[in-house]
Amino acid sequence: MAGLAILGAVALALLLWNLLHVVLLVITAIILAEGVRGPVNALNRRGVPFALAIALVYLAIVVAVLGLVTLLAGPTVSQLTSLTSYEPAIAANLNRLLDTVQVSSEQLTSLATTLLGAAGGLVGNVIRIGSGLVGLVGDLLTVFVLSITWMAATRDLKGFVVGLFSVRRRALVNELIAETGRSLAGYVRGVTINMVAIGCLALLACWLLRLPAPLLLAVFAGLCELIPLLGPFLGAVPAVLLGFTIGPLYPLVVAAAFLVLQQLESNVLTPIVMRREVGLRPFVVILALLVGAGLAGVWGALVAVPIGSAIQIVVVRVVAPAIRARQTPDSPA
Repeated sequence: MAGLAILGAVALALLLWNLLHVVLLVITAIILAEGVRGPVNALNRRGVPFALAIALVYLAIVVAVLGLVTLLAGPTVSQLTSLTSYEPAIAANLNRLLDTVQVSSEQLTSLATTLLGAAGGLVGNVIRIGSGLVGLVGDLLTVFVLSITWMAATRDLKGFVVGLFSVRRRALVNELIAETGRSLAGYVRGVTINMVAIGCLALLACWLLRLPAPLLLAVFAGLCELIPLLGPFLGAVPAVLLGFTIGPLYPLVVAAAFLVLQQLESNVLTPIVMRREVGLRPFVVILALLVGAGLAGVWGALVAVPIGSAIQIVVVRVVAPAIRARQTPDSPA
């Protein structure tokens, strides 16, 4: 019997691994749904029918996203198109930098070959990203629809799940479900706080550094906060490159400024926000991100923190008490 249970668990794990993309979509949808459950429940307590409350909250999300895009689209597109006027300054400062470090013709040829190879790789990545854009939009729509259906189904689903346990354990199961939901909602709030904070700090830094298109750079840096681990570094790349519009060594100043922002984000902002909103300690947050990224790439890292929080809740509330209960009074502490 135990052997059959082990085989069943292995088979289930292999099935979930083969359906990893679908599993990640479902987890992301659940996280999004739990993130907006608070406003839905608040409307419901005020007398709004539950289904109508769901519709109003998700409609508000769509309107907010479209409004933000409309508000930022004009300035960001304008700044994006103006970047072409900085090409001569960038080329001139690059040449000055090469003259300053006294690059030989052989080194210059090698550098040019490397840059051309990198450019070719970048073009290939852009083409791959472009071809995968339709799939990404489809995934986002799937997550949005799944989150709505999860929100609508959880009332009946919760009652069914709780009913599977004995009467004396139902109160604990209810508490676990509620605590996990609050943790997932806290994660959504934490990510939003990080994006807004880094976007505002990047806008201030780019403005003080006199970089062109500061709003565009800030929006990009804020959006990159969605990408765990690599996001802060990716968000700094355009700003560092635009440092050549000011001087040949100015990108070093920009890189130093964004390094300060990255250290602030990784060592102060993210651990504090995630611990307050999710309840995970900084070491566990970093460990969860590394494990998630190793198992499923960027998307795995994106959902690693809320999954880690849910695991922590089960360990603290169920596993640890069970281990303590099995210890005899004579066992060493």
